[in-house]
Amino acid sequence: MFGEDIPLEIVTSEVKETEVEIIKRKKSKQMIPSSDVDLMSLARIIAGTWATKDLPLQWLTPEEFNTIVDTFENALKTKNTATARRNPVTMRIRELSKIIDVEIEHIKNYLAEKYGKSNAKSYYAKFGITKTSQAYKLPRDQEFKIVALEQLLQGIDTEGFTEKTYGAEFWQAIYDEYKTLVNSVTDNIINVSEQVGTKKTLRADIKEVLNSLIFLIKAHNPKNYTSELRVWGFHKEKY
Repeated sequence: MFGEDIPLEIVTSEVKETEVEIIKRKKSKQMIPSSDVDLMSLARIIAGTWATKDLPLQWLTPEEFNTIVDTFENALKTKNTATARRNPVTMRIRELSKIIDVEIEHIKNYLAEKYGKSNAKSYYAKFGITKTSQAYKLPRDQEFKIVALEQLLQGIDTEGFTEKTYGAEFWQAIYDEYKTLVNSVTDNIINVSEQVGTKKTLRADIKEVLNSLIFLIKAHNPKNYTSELRVWGFHKEKY
């Protein structure tokens, strides 16, 4: 039984059938673009065409689909705008972090002058200064750095460094800007996350509608569905 040969035509037939199915799936996928911008553009075209055609879906109207497309476009724009706006803010936070790392040395010098170099380190924690990577700096984490800057301002006041060049006025300005920027980025990230979630859901909804319309167009135009798809706006060679 194990020595019996499998007829060649059976193997060939199965292979050909599998290849055909793969080609069909690839062609179907090509009808729907992968990028968000192209998908939104195609959906906008199809929504306009669908409004002029008598080809209903039982679960969605052309007007409802157009609303979905509008919401998807708004979510996409909001996400892109928020991401673009975050970049210069993030850059400024990095700049301020470098400034803080450099200028904190003045506070350490003030402490050394007041308590002596050997005793100065025992006061670092009072100013939010901790040991990181073999150096005494403010924490790298943004939220912890904000707390450390608050401690620093309190330490400057209690240790009498308020009127010094790198005293209260200097560090208050650093603190105010740094905290504002970090809060801005946090709010931005939350906003972007919400828009990404909304966009992901709407993207799936749009693809579902487009695929449904493709099948419907093919069912109503069995002999000339290729040309009819092009009339609707499905041009797979563009994606």
